[in-house]
Amino acid sequence: MRVRLSDSRLFVRKVVSVFALAFALLPLVSLKTDIPALTYVGSLIVLHVGVVIVYVYRVRFRELDPDWRSLTARLLALGFVIYLLFAFSKFAVDASIGVLAAQLFVLSVLHAAVLVLLMARIEYPPSTSPVGALSDEGSTRGAMTTVEPRARA
Repeated sequence: MRVRLSDSRLFVRKVVSVFALAFALLPLVSLKTDIPALTYVGSLIVLHVGVVIVYVYRVRFRELDPDWRSLTARLLALGFVIYLLFAFSKFAVDASIGVLAAQLFVLSVLHAAVLVLLMARIEYPPSTSPVGALSDEGSTRGAMTTVEPRARA
């Protein structure tokens, strides 16, 4: 089994975008108590829609996992990272800019982990057949074959 990024240049651009979007949140979090709640929540929604767009841009989900085992592992890992994102996203109202920046850095690293989980492709060597394959490409199991009759001499 081999794990590789589907497009490493795109991955780097996405990570830079996620870090930029996360640190664009820094002034908003520091002004949380000074701005109207609707403005704060609206800005968070716009920012997170941007992050989701960055996440799914040019990701071919059907090509990531060749079998159910790797798909299950990927979904469990995504669930764990999302749990960590919720756990680390509690911002204290009276925290300094440095503390907020450190929290945003940790959140950005977690977002980068989500990007890895969304862009890493699991590949098996051609000689091995994964158990519980998601597709039957290249498999002759269950396929009907036609046998041509021999010509009589």
